[in-house]
Formats: sequence, C-alpha cells, structure tokens
Amino acid sequence: QAEARDDSYDADRYVLLANLDLSPSDRASLSDALRKDCPEYQDKPLIIWGAAEIAAVLNTRPSIRHAFFSDGIFCTLEIAREELRARYAAVGWPDQFVGYDAQLSGLREFAAQHRNRLLVATGPPYSGKTRTVLEAFREIRASVVWASDPNRVTEDHFRALDVPPDGTLAVVDNCDPDHLARFERWARSRTSLKTILISRHLLRLPD
Repeated sequence: QAEARDDSYDADRYVLLANLDLSPSDRASLSDALRKDCPEYQDKPLIIWGAAEIAAVLNTRPSIRHAFFSDGIFCTLEIAREELRARYAAVGWPDQFVGYDAQLSGLREFAAQHRNRLLVATGPPYSGKTRTVLEAFREIRASVVWASDPNRVTEDHFRALDVPPDGTLAVVDNCDPDHLARFERWARSRTSLKTILISRHLLRLPD
C-alpha cells in the first residue's frame, strides 16, 4: 500500500503474481479487495496471475525462465552489470561511457536482424567489450540472458533458449578458445536464439 500511494510511482498497470492456483472467482475477489483498500488502483488495469498463468508465460519466454527461475547459470543484465563493476574495482569504474558509438550500433543491428545467429565481441582486457555489450542492450534487457561462467553452459541451455518466436539473446562472457569453438557450433545451429560471445581471443574458423 505504501508503495502504491507513493507519488513517485507512475505505473500504467499493476500486476500481482501469486504462486497459488487461482480460480476466476479467486482473482475477482483479490481484485475487489485490492481496489477497495487502495483507491489508487481504480483507474489502472490490475492484472492477477496465479501459478498456471505464470507457468504458461515461463514456458513461452525462456529468457525470463532462465534468468530468474533456472539453475543460476544465467542472470539478468542488471546483475551482470554489478558483477562487472566489481571486476573494475582495481582500476575504477568509468562513469562516462563514450567513444563506442560504432560498436553499440553494430550490436543493436545484430539484435534487430533475423539472419545471423552469432556475434563475437573480442578485445584485450579492460578494452570495454563487456561494458559495450551491457550498454547496447539496456533497452531490450528483458530479452537478454547473461552467463559469466562459460564452463557451466551446455548445449542443452542453447536448445532450451531456442524457442521461437521469443527472440532471446544469450550473452556468454569470459570465453576462451575452446569455448568459442564449441559455442560457435551450438549457436549457428539455432533457429531463433541469437548468441553473443565475449572473449579476449579471436574465433578461429576451420580452413
């Protein structure tokens, strides 16, 4: 209630998630109770999902399922950003991020197109490659899952995230040459999933 009555909140709708099976009458009763107790809800859509509705969404949106409810291998863009800030503790986190316009544009074009499945972001340590990927996808972060430990990523994860028409974008950071070679094969065989691999090394293609 306190949050709903805070003037700084300007939501266009409110969503209540309940990990319980809710019948239509249950949802109607909850809606009536919330609207009675919080008049601020009167002029905004109020959406109530029970366990069945949540499961249905998670089954069709693998990016959300793996970022929030999976085995901890993938995380959200926000958590990946905090991990990177911690890695920059020794050299300092630059508040200004300038000079990467071409790279940002290229990453966003990759995310928007429907032909290519794989992009490799490469460069020396502390050259800004991970930060650039993070900055590029802030506007579509709900569709991005991030893995910082490539040793835990398996082909089954690539398969599970490849659910059309979700358009999930998977980013795997800290890849060594073996990871690049393995993930390249898995990424190119996907039909919907797009993959970005971040590495200090170049992807070596067979002759």
